[in-house]
Amino acid sequence: MDIPLSSLIQLILLNDEEALRCRTLWSDSALEASRGACKRGLDLCAIMPALREESKRKFKEMDSVRLENQERTRAN
Repeated sequence: MDIPLSSLIQLILLNDEEALRCRTLWSDSALEASRGACKRGLDLCAIMPALREESKRKFKEMDSVRLENQERTRAN
């Protein structure tokens, strides 16, 4: 984990995109530790897999745009 689970919770609550970039999101031990970890009642065991999917989607789109830009640069 690169950030503590409590920091990930704060990033989620702040709708901070860093939550999609952190390695903690992909940690199975963090997912297990998330059971009952949020005092605000967030169901992190449901939120973390959803964020993982959002991260995959978002960064796949970013990679696609980056590749398109590289191809345009090569064509010029």
